Amino acid sequence: MENPDSAFLLFRNAPRLPLATMHTPLCGDSHQPDFAFRKPARDALLRPWNGRNHRCGLQDGREICQGQLPAHQKSYWSDCAALPRLFRAYGGAVVRGFLIVGNKAFTQPFSLNDLPGAGRMDVLCRCTSQALFISHGIRRDVEVYLLLLGPPSPPKSILIKGDEVRRMSPDERNVAGHIKKALAVECGKSWKKVHSGVYVSRKGLEELIEELSEKYSIIYLKEDGVDISNAQLPPNPLFVIGDHEGLTEEQEKVVERYAALKLSLSPLSLLAEQCVVIAHHHLDRLQF
Repeated sequence: MENPDSAFLLFRNAPRLPLATMHTPLCGDSHQPDFAFRKPARDALLRPWNGRNHRCGLQDGREICQGQLPAHQKSYWSDCAALPRLFRAYGGAVVRGFLIVGNKAFTQPFSLNDLPGAGRMDVLCRCTSQALFISHGIRRDVEVYLLLLGPPSPPKSILIKGDEVRRMSPDERNVAGHIKKALAVECGKSWKKVHSGVYVSRKGLEELIEELSEKYSIIYLKEDGVDISNAQLPPNPLFVIGDHEGLTEEQEKVVERYAALKLSLSPLSLLAEQCVVIAHHHLDRLQF
């Protein structure tokens, strides 16, 4: 057998993935497929589809293509529902993320006794809690990004990793305490570790979402989007959710430049934390 460190993994219709070299895809396009991956890059078995890439491969005996073909600039995605389970079976890290934009959220330490008065910090805390916690446990495959744009020194971004965070509980006050501690740390554009699983930086919306698009497939949740129940979700989804005021027009333009999909969870305007719960419910049922 080939050395696994130099071999390529190629998705075929078999339930087990053989080692093989790259070959011309069956779709007839002249480009090389990149559903063949070097085994050392186990955590990057799928680079997110963001409308700028093109990938081909096989799933359940059917050809699958995704991305944007340079020849005719037609974007499409088909037959991808089982991909996350395939990637997990062969060591890939299929994760999900949430980006919550707080346009009024304070960017300095605040009182834990008045979270609504801290630029509706309570909304961000509830979203974080619903994104990370399950009964008697935590979702280890989830990352939460909080973008704080309120006074006095925006922007500030906070990252909470489900597989690293410690001593966090689901109540708003506890989550707020972690955010408050992060805001007290001096930081620059790079992520700075505050404590286990919590990081802070001064990334703005465009810097942050450009970085996230390299790891995730960006999904913008909006009432006028495609019904999520009718959409083929790409692996590694990250949902962008506004706070109680939603995103501004300029922010929407930035998000839509990087978004793979614009989806709707309901024709009604939902609370931000409700969007998190419904998105999780949908992915859980799909066994993402």
